[in-house]
Amino acid sequence: MRFTLHPQARVPGITPRPGPRHIPATPTPAALAQLMGALEARSPFCVAPTAPPGLETLADGQFATLTGGTSAAPKVILRRDASWTASFAVHAEIFDLGPADTVAILGTLDHSLALYAAVEALNLGAALLPLSGRAHADLARASVLYATPTQLRLLGDAPPCPRLRLLLCGAARLTPPPAPPPARSFPMPRSTCSTARQRPALSPSPTPTPPTAPSASPIRGSRFASPMAPSPPAAPMPLTAISARAARTPAGTAIG
Repeated sequence: MRFTLHPQARVPGITPRPGPRHIPATPTPAALAQLMGALEARSPFCVAPTAPPGLETLADGQFATLTGGTSAAPKVILRRDASWTASFAVHAEIFDLGPADTVAILGTLDHSLALYAAVEALNLGAALLPLSGRAHADLARASVLYATPTQLRLLGDAPPCPRLRLLLCGAARLTPPPAPPPARSFPMPRSTCSTARQRPALSPSPTPTPPTAPSASPIRGSRFASPMAPSPPAAPMPLTAISARAARTPAGTAIG
């Protein structure tokens, strides 16, 4: 299934703007406008600080992302829209994500977790709330938050977020686990978490790691599943779940 811009999707103060396949990662408002334009036109895209080579090879139904570059130079990864839309459908079913939600993201769109969250929200018709730096006052408006383990560690001074029902964490290992944000900020009665393991440059898809037994978590009432464990069953869940992004979607192919 191809990416699209849901008719109810919205980003405060931003309207779709057509542009080239390369979307500069900053400034974020301009990047979001171009991303919305690409989704509306259902055209290939890549969000990156500078234009990588090979974007002209992208076909309809494809897009490109960058690896993190923590252990080597960033690589360009060719992906299919369907690899992410399959995960959108899982999250919509399990977590009831949709137009009633306001999804907050941290960081710029050249980071895969922020990009995934933005594209998911815009495909499912949610409101998208980009947050920057440590200015977390707007977080109180969010019902869903995507964050990396590092970003979670910076949320200790977040204001109370009574509307937040879902916290999804991924894009890196939770070792050592982050200290939980204070209960006054995130009054969640229950949460579950799957850790997302860093993958090597994707070229064919790696064999999933067999699930391991859940281990203890610093968040009261939560559990940590294995890095590549299957998604939780589609049973009613009390308010909050923390889940690894796209744990069961196909990997992309390196093109640069």
